[in-house]
Amino acid sequence: MKFPLLSIACTCFIAVIASHCANSQSTEKHLEQQILGDWEAAATQISFVSENREGSSRTINVSEGEWETKMRRTPPQMSYLANHQYTSRYVSLVDFEGRDARDTISQKGTWALHGDTLLISEPNLSLTETRFLIKIQGDKLELSCTMDMDADGQVDDTYWMMQKRRK
Repeated sequence: MKFPLLSIACTCFIAVIASHCANSQSTEKHLEQQILGDWEAAATQISFVSENREGSSRTINVSEGEWETKMRRTPPQMSYLANHQYTSRYVSLVDFEGRDARDTISQKGTWALHGDTLLISEPNLSLTETRFLIKIQGDKLELSCTMDMDADGQVDDTYWMMQKRRK
């Protein structure tokens, strides 16, 4: 008598797991279709918990229209392509020595989705892989993660960005 009940329980468990996996793959495919295209940063918030191990905290908030004044660059523009290639570009308004400049910065890499996590790989950066939790609603894409933004060896800084789809 116990074996038929165990068999039914196992069958139900497998059906639930298979349904969850199918829903997860369907959601991932839907997100993948939504993310394709050209985006531009609208707003960002970067919070340093203990900046440079000094124990002080600092938050940078940038709203739409403030990129040039607060970040000394144009808003980053991102493209997510169907072949899982990724490009990012912006114009820096200052050079490495703080002088006025107009240098175009371009980065290339790959992207992949794992559920609601976006993995960006850019091999020419010091941090070659970044994992973002993403939310897409209409023409807005939110990315957030915790990382070591101030290079102090502590993964304790938070990064959030709102991107808007470019027309």
